[in-house]
Amino acid sequence: MLKGLFRYTLTIVGSLAIVITVVSAWTAPAQTPPNDNVAAPLNIGIVDQVKNAGLGLAGNLIVGGVVKVGTQNITCNVTRGGMLRWNTVLKCVEFCDETSWKCTNQAAVQPSCSLPWSGSVVSG
Repeated sequence: MLKGLFRYTLTIVGSLAIVITVVSAWTAPAQTPPNDNVAAPLNIGIVDQVKNAGLGLAGNLIVGGVVKVGTQNITCNVTRGGMLRWNTVLKCVEFCDETSWKCTNQAAVQPSCSLPWSGSVVSG
């Protein structure tokens, strides 16, 4: 009987030690929400959001508004084939054909080549 009571007491003390360790490791927020919170994920909210790195999608991109194409001055090459950018000098959307940037309204682009979405393209 004494042996069973010892095991029971040891189990309770051990469980309490684990609970106290877990509780003491938690840090309360420094401010009340929404101050000092982590940034909202890209899938919620009604305001514009910016992600400062690449964003990969495994499925389709469905746009309910306009698509804004960037103006980044990068070299067109095999790894960038299929990319689009806005040319601020020629005022056109350019397409990387793995060799060079081509305005989508120039004869260099094949007549069957069309943008894969309907809607608008906003320069910027």
